[in-house]
Amino acid sequence: MELAMQHATWIAQARQHLKEHRPQAFAHLLETGDLEQYLQDAANETGKQMQLLMRQGATWQEAWEASRGSLFPEAEPQTVPKMPQREGFKAQRELTRAMNELRMPGEKDQPE
Repeated sequence: MELAMQHATWIAQARQHLKEHRPQAFAHLLETGDLEQYLQDAANETGKQMQLLMRQGATWQEAWEASRGSLFPEAEPQTVPKMPQREGFKAQRELTRAMNELRMPGEKDQPE
């Protein structure tokens, strides 16, 4: 496959990867207008790394597996949003605390 066609394929794959696995980075790059340059640079870096590895005796597949990290960076850590405390939960917690403080008539605060 011609290198230019390969780069176009890599760029499309990298764009999809970023969109799915690094949505914050994708949005930032899109917002700043740097997305296309980022993708171009990643494809170029991948091609250079692959050529170097193949000159050193690696197969195309070995070079691809060793070099594709520029195109497919690790996914963004998933943050679990903190659940807001609902009014019902707050009321239940306050009721439980109040019930724990209830004493029977004549019951002392401290055991003897």
